[in-house]
Amino acid sequence: MEKIEFDFYPNPKSNQDHRDSGYHIRINNRLVVDTDQMIGHIHEACSMTPADVRGVLVALQEEITRNLSQGNIVKLDGLCQFETILGTEESKCSGKEKGKDIVVKKISTRPSRELEEVVKGHLVKCVRSKGSHSEVLTDKEIDKKLTAYFVHEKTLTRIRLEELCGLTRYKASLLLARLVHEKKLENKGFVNRPIYVPVGNYFKKKE
Repeated sequence: MEKIEFDFYPNPKSNQDHRDSGYHIRINNRLVVDTDQMIGHIHEACSMTPADVRGVLVALQEEITRNLSQGNIVKLDGLCQFETILGTEESKCSGKEKGKDIVVKKISTRPSRELEEVVKGHLVKCVRSKGSHSEVLTDKEIDKKLTAYFVHEKTLTRIRLEELCGLTRYKASLLLARLVHEKKLENKGFVNRPIYVPVGNYFKKKE
């Protein structure tokens, strides 16, 4: 049984798909689970070694690829269905194209109804992310808050930035990445445990 953290985000005014709604819901604090992590979890849940699990995944990928390249539909019971979608380079079809004009436009993936039901069954509840909806602050307002913060503090963490600016974890991470890219902050900690400090005269009170 699990829970999902979410928050509300304003819809772009130009997005016609959301013209009847002012906000859309987005999952926050999600992680990217890579192949090595999946292999480790599967290994812990059964008697297969990590090498065996990786071998099965590689063989499965090759079998799916082989069938899709032949135009077959691949259906994995309880998971999803793969299908090759053809088209033309120009995305327009006159009906007179020859074989050499036909290309693979995309591989369509459709989750199974069984998978959706299983995920719903495991989900306990959806909870609002800490900090609620992120404040909409201008760059000048953010600079002002950080300048006041660094009067008394020497370092900044993502969690402190969330509290300071009323941001979600996702928004705070994006802001930190931008400030580092703009060389206003630099990470004096580790990659997996960053601690940020101002660069040069940024975020310093003017005398």
